Amino acid sequence: MTNNFNNKKGRSQRRISSFFVEWNSFSFSKKGEQRNVCGVISGGKNRATQGKEAEYEGEIYAVYLLKEVQGKGYGTKLVKALVDDFQHKRIRSMVVWVLADNPSRLFYERLGGEKIAEEVVDIGGKKLVEWCYGWKSIEYFA
Repeated sequence: MTNNFNNKKGRSQRRISSFFVEWNSFSFSKKGEQRNVCGVISGGKNRATQGKEAEYEGEIYAVYLLKEVQGKGYGTKLVKALVDDFQHKRIRSMVVWVLADNPSRLFYERLGGEKIAEEVVDIGGKKLVEWCYGWKSIEYFA
């Protein structure tokens, strides 16, 4: 597996692979009202090496929330937990990549993320547009 994250083809497969590899990353789960895990977040060092998105230090790799708990503050709590970890590691900014047609991308806008880049990626043989949201400073999450 190549570490050249500039190569758009296969980038999604590399993202998935690196999600499962301990690479200066953090994972956190949140339990809901029923005391079951209702969401997870993973993040770490920004993997971008070029472009505007490479100017940021940290990256949210993945956020997953059960549909029934979306809109109840759990996603924000997960992001804040990751930001706490980033701040302990002296990471002061972050990005997240999300599919442009994913309605959950509005969550990142509500958290103050600014669209800083976009690109077309191949996922399962389909050409899809991803947007990159960035936070120049994550201090206001504290």
